[in-house]
Amino acid sequence: MSPVSASSTDALRIESVSFALARMLQEAGYKAVSTPILQPLEVFLEYAGEDIRKRLYSVTDISGGEHCLRPDLTIPTCRHYLASSGGANGVEARLCYRGDAFRYHAKESLKPSEFPQVGAEYFGGNNSIDADAEIMALAIDGLRQLGCKGFEIEIGDLYLFGALAKSVGKNSPWGERLHQVFYRSEERFDKLLQLAKEGTRQTSRTIPETDNVEPINTDMVLGGRSIEEIQTRFKERMERRSLPSLPKDVGTMLEKFLRIRAPFPQALKDIRNTTNAADIAPALECLEQRAECLRRHGIDINDAIFSTGFGRRLGYYTGFVFEVRVGEMQIAAGGRYDQLLQALGSERRIPAVGFAARPDRIAALFPKFAERITP
Repeated sequence: MSPVSASSTDALRIESVSFALARMLQEAGYKAVSTPILQPLEVFLEYAGEDIRKRLYSVTDISGGEHCLRPDLTIPTCRHYLASSGGANGVEARLCYRGDAFRYHAKESLKPSEFPQVGAEYFGGNNSIDADAEIMALAIDGLRQLGCKGFEIEIGDLYLFGALAKSVGKNSPWGERLHQVFYRSEERFDKLLQLAKEGTRQTSRTIPETDNVEPINTDMVLGGRSIEEIQTRFKERMERRSLPSLPKDVGTMLEKFLRIRAPFPQALKDIRNTTNAADIAPALECLEQRAECLRRHGIDINDAIFSTGFGRRLGYYTGFVFEVRVGEMQIAAGGRYDQLLQALGSERRIPAVGFAARPDRIAALFPKFAERITP
């Protein structure tokens, strides 16, 4: 019998880790579901985030329908939940999955374009803070049972910046648009802070008049989006660029706030010291409750890093976010996405939080333990 090749050995390790983690999730009360690899393209163009959208593998069928290989398994699991008997009513459900995802990476990046994910999603529920802690504890406990050691946990809370932006923007022409720019364009937001720091006014731009423009067919679709959608986005962008610069003190405060990255307890102190003039007391109270809830679920927050800027480029996430890394390699990540299910067609707002782990990276980092797992 010929010896097993290195690639075959690696595949066995990955499959062992994948099975073991999926089994742990099911033992924790999460129901296993399977979702189609082929998904509607428009869903991911709209909701998956720029980082994923530009890496989609897309295909057009013979009737003109546009589809893509799933770039992650969260949105497909959301669609599965909404199609279930209780999904339309927001019935509480705990689901888990294992399967391959597909994202384009240039050959020189050395990242695989097809990779496995194992994860869990918690839909509904009346206590979002407790649900967040449950999901994060589930991820951490699962990794520890798999033999993962020496990892770093980083936590963020997008709700916190939203509250801060709302506070500083309430007496400003920016209003809610400050929040929008923060999430939609990192480059644009950073430039906004730089102009405020320099005391330079941004160049004012006139929004083009559309009354004299020849009408076009708004039913046309380009790259998965209608002409009408493209026009709306263009107008919103022009409106943001026509606004005045931020006051210098506001820009300075936001810049300091977004630089905060420290162990959770110290980060809380730094946030209070940096934002003492901003009315974000409810958001800070929520953050303190979250810290206490994480402790109750067995997570030592003294070892967790809290970063105020973490999560801004993670697509559909809207609140609590976390990531687990070994060195520079992410092995698990997740967070809250309360707006996604409604955007996907639900008639009501359904709270949701979840995480996904990378069995391939876990197997590569901890090969000896992976070999001892029995699928």
